[in-house]
Amino acid sequence: MNTIIFDFDYTLADSSIGAINCIRYALTMLNHEIPNENKIRKTIGLSLNDTYTDLTGKIDKTLAQEFSKYFIEKADQIMASHTTLFPDTASTIRKLHERKYRLGIFSTKFRCRIIEILKRENLDSCFEIIIGGEDVKFHKPDPEGLFTIMSHLNATPQDILYVGDSIVDAKTARNAGVRFVASLTGVTSKEEFKEYDVERIIMGLTQLC
Repeated sequence: MNTIIFDFDYTLADSSIGAINCIRYALTMLNHEIPNENKIRKTIGLSLNDTYTDLTGKIDKTLAQEFSKYFIEKADQIMASHTTLFPDTASTIRKLHERKYRLGIFSTKFRCRIIEILKRENLDSCFEIIIGGEDVKFHKPDPEGLFTIMSHLNATPQDILYVGDSIVDAKTARNAGVRFVASLTGVTSKEEFKEYDVERIIMGLTQLC
């Protein structure tokens, strides 16, 4: 195994303040009731369509598209500035890069936002590939993004370790046939990962080194 692919939100960074504000804005624009903060936090990392359905209980393609439009409108203004890397992210990524691991990111977050944040932290050169929400037709837990990364890197599933913080990430790894490391840096508990094939459970990224 020489390739480590990371989820972004709640794995490498905390964008919860930005995401919560964007979700509240989008729901307000659609005249929807605003759920409590804990419920909103649990949707971070889902696709925008799934976020809308999860928070409203509505399966409506048109309204989900409107929700996405308003979310993106607000995110363009505030998301990068309201996203902070976890304290051990930069040092861990640099250490893995120095050790010649091939690094990538697969996230539902837009690639352009991830790159903006990584450039701000001088980490963008550490990653060979970043696949964001705008780069795939099918979102997690569909493995399209991981398959795209494997194709780009000429890697096999046996070469890949996927690091994520959510059940959606665990399902994505399973669907792609790659090994999975569960990080407890998000809102998913250790117990919730028990029914999935998890290679390791870590409390933070430093445990990867």
